[in-house]
Amino acid sequence: MATAAFQSSSTDTSLRIVSDNSTVVDLLTAVKTNCSSYLNPTGSSSSPSPYVDTPRPEQVIQYYRASSIGLALDGYNNTAVLQEEGTPNMPLPSNIDMKMVDCVNQTIGLAAPLVNGNMPYAVPNLGYLGLSYVVWNLLSLI
Repeated sequence: MATAAFQSSSTDTSLRIVSDNSTVVDLLTAVKTNCSSYLNPTGSSSSPSPYVDTPRPEQVIQYYRASSIGLALDGYNNTAVLQEEGTPNMPLPSNIDMKMVDCVNQTIGLAAPLVNGNMPYAVPNLGYLGLSYVVWNLLSLI
């Protein structure tokens, strides 16, 4: 597990990505490319760091790719994740840089899809096969 930090250039907002090391490397590059105008370069990671109990689960504001990636907000404490199912989440603080948060969120969502588009053993499109089956069954009724 690894993490990378991103600090806002306009407020005290700090986000952290947590995932496996290779995913964090890829996302670090994507976020820095797409969101550089919102980031403080001196307060943002240039490479992944080992995950050592930070961020905590109650700091995560968004999960991606079947919860294998988390985006956490420093200082956020959503105790609802530690309660029973159905407990309402704590709202995000109003003083955060929502433009940066939105940019990082959108970038991760696009850069880390749940399914890789280059699947060599993907099931072929069965549309014509299904249509042929329906037509064949209808013809057998005549």
